[in-house]
Amino acid sequence: MADGSSIYQTVEGSLNIEPIGLMPLRNDEGYFFLKFDNEPDTRVYRFQVTIFENAEEKYRGIHTEYIDTVQKRVSNTFESLKLDIIKRYAVLPNPATFYVESKLKCAIEETVLPIAKRALVKHLADAA
Repeated sequence: MADGSSIYQTVEGSLNIEPIGLMPLRNDEGYFFLKFDNEPDTRVYRFQVTIFENAEEKYRGIHTEYIDTVQKRVSNTFESLKLDIIKRYAVLPNPATFYVESKLKCAIEETVLPIAKRALVKHLADAA
């Protein structure tokens, strides 16, 4: 039986994170598309990264909000999905948008989403 850390590492290793379109100067809020490899459904989330600091360290947290599930087809690319989200939710005119793909199919809410959120925070911190 696998322990929690090995499951975490396996799922994290199966994730691929890619930016979609032009990236804004501020990438601490925007959207990410979560999708399993070879599955048509793409879950859309809005995210906002917050930074907590104390005297010694800086911590990053991420708040997400589920927006919608859309069908990914050949005719609608991730760039077109991003444009559609910008039109529907005009709060962010040029949001940071990422594509997060999992090669492993497992429970989204319980497993993939929490690990994808942490991986996205790491990705954003490394890009800063």
